[in-house]
Amino acid sequence: MYWEIFLANTDLEVKPKMRLGFFIGNYDAGGSHTRDFIKSLANRNISIDYFLCNPYGFKGLDTFSFNRDNINVYFFHRRILTSIYSSSIQKYIIKFKNIIIYLNQYISIYFLRLLYILKFKNKSMIVRPWVQNKTHDIINKNSYNCFIGIESMGLVYAGMMAQKYNVPYIYHSYELFSNEFPNGKGKQFIREFNLLKRFEKEYHLQAACTIIQDASRKECLYENNSIKNVPAYFMPISLMGENIYNRNTYFHDLFNIDRTKKIILQYGTIFDERYSMEIAKITENLPDDYILVMHGSSKNSYIHKMKKIIDSKKLFISRQLVAPEDISKLISSAYIGLSFYKTDDPNSALSNLSSHKLAHYTQCGLPIISNSSPAINKMLDKEKFGLYVDNTSDINQAVNKIDSNYQSYSAASHRAYSKYYNIDNYINQMIKLFK
Repeated sequence: MYWEIFLANTDLEVKPKMRLGFFIGNYDAGGSHTRDFIKSLANRNISIDYFLCNPYGFKGLDTFSFNRDNINVYFFHRRILTSIYSSSIQKYIIKFKNIIIYLNQYISIYFLRLLYILKFKNKSMIVRPWVQNKTHDIINKNSYNCFIGIESMGLVYAGMMAQKYNVPYIYHSYELFSNEFPNGKGKQFIREFNLLKRFEKEYHLQAACTIIQDASRKECLYENNSIKNVPAYFMPISLMGENIYNRNTYFHDLFNIDRTKKIILQYGTIFDERYSMEIAKITENLPDDYILVMHGSSKNSYIHKMKKIIDSKKLFISRQLVAPEDISKLISSAYIGLSFYKTDDPNSALSNLSSHKLAHYTQCGLPIISNSSPAINKMLDKEKFGLYVDNTSDINQAVNKIDSNYQSYSAASHRAYSKYYNIDNYINQMIKLFK
């Protein structure tokens, strides 16, 4: 077997003054904020090496490439080296290549599960030895100012490399998953989650600082990890670019909808944690000039159940995801944005500055309607770019109120983007941290 690294977007000509390593593992590497953060740094002549270890992605959608100078993406890919064999053996290996790969993967997975069951506690169970070795091969050729670990596994990955090469490292936290509020179920998942949290805490204690969205999320994270003396710097989930004022017709064209129709958009995953089923029911009483569009990934069974319960010509469901750079096209075709989260855990309850959808909505000037929670209520009361409701049944009333004073709410939404969600507000401070 031969382990291969796939290297994309390597810049061979520009010689930046600063070089950073970003590390991510078992997490979405294609989020708008992560990509825009990296691109903003590259635009300032900073070289980025982006190490992806088993990143999450979406079928048919490339969220890993950048096509930018100064950004090197290292994606770990396994293949069988056939060139060392005769042509007849090569044909045989190629024929059964997938079977061999799958067998190897299953053996590795079950061996790792056995280690968890036997309660082994080793960081190489988090970042596998072959990943470490290939990462060493890359890092050995360069000199870095700082490593940045994105989310728990990225932190462990960055911390392991930083300790070996005596490079300072930073924890960039997005989520607030904890032993009390894990992001999954099942015995094996919890075993892996608990071990990851153990090493997250260990490496967080030794980090140079933390980048997190706001003080409330920092307080929660630091309590979970028993952190007291690690400095924290705040950067909300934020995007590149100025306010977008021109309306698009993405959804009107996609569904062949009359362009005079006003779209209420629920953007993001379509499932119960986002109140999707309850929200779909508002179509029964929507004004004639409004329709509801839900856009995001979802299970077939969930969509089938929704359509069986709600038979409405005012409900449209879009599951064809678009590239991060095209998200603003579909957002800007909407009139009002919905932002609903189950608030029984801190990660969702404290989402006002950690929500991609709010960043995108405000960039496009969409007034928002949100379910009530202290964090978002305080923000909406202050900035006036939307309304919060106690129940989904109150959404239609909020729609009418926004519609009666739309320009004021839309202008406030644009101001909120400029104040909170524009990455230019934070990028210079971030660069100072990396020097």
